[in-house]
Amino acid sequence: QPDITEAEAWVSAGDPIKTRYVKFHFGGHSADWGGAGSGIYRLHVQQIGSVPAEHPWPEPLIAVDIDDTGTIVFSGTSGVDGMVQGSPTIVAGPSGQLDAVQFGVGSFLQMGDDGVDTDHTWTIDCYIQMDPSLPSDSWGTLTRGSAGDHQIIEQAGGTELGGYENVDGRGFVGSGFDMGTLGTSWHRLTVATNCVDGGCASRTATYFIDGEEVASTDYHSESDFFAIGNYQDGAQPWRGPIHHFR
Repeated sequence: QPDITEAEAWVSAGDPIKTRYVKFHFGGHSADWGGAGSGIYRLHVQQIGSVPAEHPWPEPLIAVDIDDTGTIVFSGTSGVDGMVQGSPTIVAGPSGQLDAVQFGVGSFLQMGDDGVDTDHTWTIDCYIQMDPSLPSDSWGTLTRGSAGDHQIIEQAGGTELGGYENVDGRGFVGSGFDMGTLGTSWHRLTVATNCVDGGCASRTATYFIDGEEVASTDYHSESDFFAIGNYQDGAQPWRGPIHHFR
């Protein structure tokens, strides 16, 4: 039997991710895919050959999904057990299926007893749908450490995306990107931190919406990832549902 390598992902033909026509390069070969109407499709690419291609993405430390029964399922290479705190609501995700999570006051996802440690750098990737009807007088926390920073947060009294440094004492470090410009459609949010120098004394946080860079700051945090969807005191729910959190 020949070696087989496979890649599978959700792609959108049309807004918001703008992949109406795509050319894939896979294992030295290319293939075209296009002509589909607007919507979200499941793409499966498979290569058959004597030398398996290396998987292009590392496995996530944390993965949050919703199974067919509407149950929140945790996985990932960190081995940390996830726990559901409070009563988050399962709602329709980007495809219309009930596979997204909406957090309210008192609900969040807890990662073990001490959180997941990422050392110097980390990347968060998920799909979000902002709800402008939710109150914005308090902070909207997407991720928070057990005793440290809010890695991704929406500003209290506003809609600016950024991070909150408790450890270094800088407080809110805004990105300048206004989350209010996203409307109520689903979008892909990615935040990636990188070392600027060899010793990682200086770092950057780069913000992407639907794969396009929208902001970059000098925010950095070495806090673990303990709470998802809210601050663990339950008073800062993220302002809208999330889907496919990694």
